[in-house]
Amino acid sequence: MRQPVLRIALFLAGILTLTSCAGDDRLVVSAAASLGDAISEIATEFERDGRTHIALNLSGSNSLASQIRAGAPVDVVMFAGIGPMERLLTEGQVTADGIVSIIENRLVVIGRPGSGSGSFPESLTGNVGKIAIADPGLAPAGAYAVEVMRAAAIYDDVEKRLLPALDVRAAAAAVQSGAAGVGIVYATDAEAFDGVEILTTISPELHSPIIYPAAVIVGSSQQEIGQRFVEFLSSDFAKSVFERHGFIPID
Repeated sequence: MRQPVLRIALFLAGILTLTSCAGDDRLVVSAAASLGDAISEIATEFERDGRTHIALNLSGSNSLASQIRAGAPVDVVMFAGIGPMERLLTEGQVTADGIVSIIENRLVVIGRPGSGSGSFPESLTGNVGKIAIADPGLAPAGAYAVEVMRAAAIYDDVEKRLLPALDVRAAAAAVQSGAAGVGIVYATDAEAFDGVEILTTISPELHSPIIYPAAVIVGSSQQEIGQRFVEFLSSDFAKSVFERHGFIPID
């Protein structure tokens, strides 16, 4: 389930990328990979005032949190799941009153078109191929996937078939390419990929709430702009974008 060498390479690449793009006219925003399409649209709209350029760094939330803990020059974070944010809070990288819950997501099982349907967990146990999930060590989506499989008492039966990916988008891509027969991903990622379809939606009673919080990093030199961007993530415009991409805004 672990890919140590690849994870370290990804981590170092992220640090170098952020260092090269940081600057006085830029707001560095590290966001969960599952937010890619939606937050790119929102960032483009925020940039229309001509005063700020948003530099997006997209990856698994746990990986992003590790970058920040190692000193990467990040201004704003938006994670999938509250776990990575709680770790930053414990270490003083963010403040409790600065954390804002923005949206929620759902968990689904996907497969290639025509691969059948069925309830969870039969959609996994009835398929003999690989099961793509995000690596639980890199992305909360993987931790949610393990959580629902344990709750359904099938984890031990399917563990050897699990195909961990760098993030939830990579897990969806594995199903799209045929490298995996099925995958557990966010509903929004299922909608973002051609060549896959939702086989079943997993009951939220089987996993912790999938909440996406955002916050300004305490050590950021862009506190005012960062706060404006976090507030913009809850604007009517941002809500409409998130909803169009399948997320559920939190009032």
